[in-house]
Amino acid sequence: MAIKTNDFQHIEARPFAPNLGADIYGVDLSKPVPDDQFAEIRQAFLDYQVLFFKQQSEIPPDLHVTFGKRFGPLHAHPAAPTMDGHP
Repeated sequence: MAIKTNDFQHIEARPFAPNLGADIYGVDLSKPVPDDQFAEIRQAFLDYQVLFFKQQSEIPPDLHVTFGKRFGPLHAHPAAPTMDGHP
């Protein structure tokens, strides 16, 4: 897989390894993510397959769930612990 160029305007993606992953900067997941920024996060996910969100403070559970659902339906593993009211 070729390393993708960072053509993003709303995030910074730094390749983590030659063939997989990127560190993502410029995103605050403790707040709602604007659509234009999310579009770049989604593209980075397609480009790099694994994303590491750097420099994050505590993410409220509701926002974590909302962010995850933007990628598609959530799937909870039956053996994984959950928080009350959250998948």
